[in-house]
Amino acid sequence: MPPFSTSPADWFLAADEIGTRGIQVYSSNNQVTAFIEGQAYMAFLFQLLQGTVSGDYVHIVDWEMNLDADLLGKSKPESALGTVLGAASKRDVDIKIILSLHTTSDNEGVRTDLEDKFNVVFCITDARNAFCGSAHQKFVVIFKKDSSVLHGFCGGIDLTLNRWDDVEHDVHDQRQITDSAYEGGWHDVHCHVLGPAAIDLEKTFRERWNDPSQPSKLCFAPPLIEKAIPSQSTSGTHNVQILRTYPCRLNDKTKKLPFAPNGEFTARLALLKAINMARELIYIEDQYFISYEVAAAIKLSLALHPNLRVIVVVPVEPDSAIAAFFMNTQQSIIINDLVKTAGDRFAIYSLLNPLQAEAPIYVHAKVAIVDDVWAEIGSMNLNRRSMTNDKEFALAVVDSALTPDGQHCQFARDLRHKLWAAHIDMPEALIEDDPKKGFEQWNRSALPYVRAKPHPRPIVIPPVDLLQQLVYDYSYDTVIDPQSLCSGAPHIPP
Repeated sequence: MPPFSTSPADWFLAADEIGTRGIQVYSSNNQVTAFIEGQAYMAFLFQLLQGTVSGDYVHIVDWEMNLDADLLGKSKPESALGTVLGAASKRDVDIKIILSLHTTSDNEGVRTDLEDKFNVVFCITDARNAFCGSAHQKFVVIFKKDSSVLHGFCGGIDLTLNRWDDVEHDVHDQRQITDSAYEGGWHDVHCHVLGPAAIDLEKTFRERWNDPSQPSKLCFAPPLIEKAIPSQSTSGTHNVQILRTYPCRLNDKTKKLPFAPNGEFTARLALLKAINMARELIYIEDQYFISYEVAAAIKLSLALHPNLRVIVVVPVEPDSAIAAFFMNTQQSIIINDLVKTAGDRFAIYSLLNPLQAEAPIYVHAKVAIVDDVWAEIGSMNLNRRSMTNDKEFALAVVDSALTPDGQHCQFARDLRHKLWAAHIDMPEALIEDDPKKGFEQWNRSALPYVRAKPHPRPIVIPPVDLLQQLVYDYSYDTVIDPQSLCSGAPHIPP
């Protein structure tokens, strides 16, 4: 096993682990700011969009978009996303948008509304996905001509309804709720990126935009983006590695992604490598947590390192009855196995809102923090679909600025402290640095006003006969949690 380290060269994927791609292995001198909950992200985004002028550009990639989504949380009509983009278009801001076109999306309607109602003409819906797949990436790049600065944003937050919430989850009347499953609130994480890493966000956008194939039946390949990307520099201390998932086989088998003809699985590989590096603490927030491969890596690290502890935060239930029916069985098997292996060194929690009769707060965040050194924020869920089949985007940070003990990285520790302070209702200054003591602080979940509560074991309704088992397995493997299977792709056990 590699020695404990705070060097990005040890934690990040190396060039030979990544393979050929059109962005950097990793970059230094970046400045990354994490946004806990949609309110912080959307308010910042609103201000930037409001300040755009002719010569600026806005590039948006989203899995789902709603033009009525209010960036300020049910504030004023002029802060609705469509209105803000339309106003920027009237100021001659160059706006380009890529939306996923998948089975459950209404993004084709969003595309036509952008053009017809808001005069945003450069929007494409992208159906160049794997079978039953989607383009699940969620990132934005804004270029300000006056300062020549690229602002990058990425993480788990779509620009749509439900996503706006604040850290207190006490503004029920400000949320735009479309489903009773989200009555208790919505927990998510996004980030703002300045520096060379923002160039990699822009290059990722251009790779997809400049793909010469027809993106979907109702869209033709758009005009190429050919302008040079200006160099970016900051005095920041954050080393950043951009991580992605691209499938190796598309639904249209005559097509390949020109920028990833054999697929890309760096988001998956980076997380597994970080888990293998773990010595003290693995902290994960995830929408599903049904990856047997991730669970196996955690089990191995727990077996090798008796002082290692693991905390996972997930929703009480997946976001639909159909998903719950299929995923509960998988999650239950994984949780039971980890508890059996780790005993009291593994704990899993959900979030409930004490201000709303303990209604569940839906955990949509996709975050991993390992040993307060390596931190990842992105769109990849811990399932086969996100790790191999859908288009995903994430970034990992290893901070050159170390904590006072010289053994950990400031960005990862600060992010963990902020998340834990919100979940277990403690001031950030009182969150423990020591993994064992910090792990024990989650015992506060017994207090009635604390949001974090032990995750209820999923109710499992197993198939009762062979035919049901066959139907269950086929549905799970092809629709619910498929993987991209072809030469060179990883085979991940169900």
